[in-house]
Amino acid sequence: TTLAATDMWEVEQSGNGTQWYNDLLAFRDAWAENGGGEVLGETLGTACSENQILKANATGGLDCAADAGGAANWEDLTNTANTATSFVGDNDLETFTVDFQSAFSTDRFSIKQTTGDPSAGTLLDVRAADAQVTVLKAGDGTNGIEVTQAGILQITGTGENRATEIDADADGTSEVYTTGAVVEFDPDDGRVRSR
Repeated sequence: TTLAATDMWEVEQSGNGTQWYNDLLAFRDAWAENGGGEVLGETLGTACSENQILKANATGGLDCAADAGGAANWEDLTNTANTATSFVGDNDLETFTVDFQSAFSTDRFSIKQTTGDPSAGTLLDVRAADAQVTVLKAGDGTNGIEVTQAGILQITGTGENRATEIDADADGTSEVYTTGAVVEFDPDDGRVRSR
C-alpha cells in the first residue's frame, strides 16, 4: 500500500514499531517548526549549536561541525589540484580590494620567483582591451604615474619621472645619465633631457 505524505503521520504502530512512529512524529514537528525546509539535529538525537550542521563521521554517525560553505581564512586558500586558477568578474559591482590598516614595517604584497630555474614567463601581466582603461596607477590617487592601455607611461598631478639611465632610442646604450634629476621629453625636437 502506498500512503501519501499526509497520511503517514496518521499511521499508528504497535510493539517494536512504537519508536518508529515516535521518530516520525518528531520529524513531522521539526519540519513544521522550521517552515518545511529545515530539520533540526535534535530530531536525530544530536543538538547542534548555531551556524553548525550535521556531518557524517568516519563510523557512519552524525556529528555537529561548522558549515564549511562559509568564508575561508586567507591563509587557507590553496590550490591542491596543481591546475590553473581563474576568477571571473562579470559585473561592475564585483571588485577586489586589499586594505592594509596596521602600522606595518614590512612589505605588504610581494610577487616573487625564488626557485625553479624558469626559462621564460612573466611574473605579472596586466592587460586591458579598451583604451579607456588605465592599466596601472601608482601614487596617492592624484599624484604619481600611470600606464595607459597602449603602454605609455604618464605623469599625473605633481608626480615625476626620475631615472638614472634612459635608453632613448632603444639601442641598448643609455643616452641620458642622471643623478636623481628630473628627466623630461622635449616634444619640439623629440629629445630626452634632464634638469
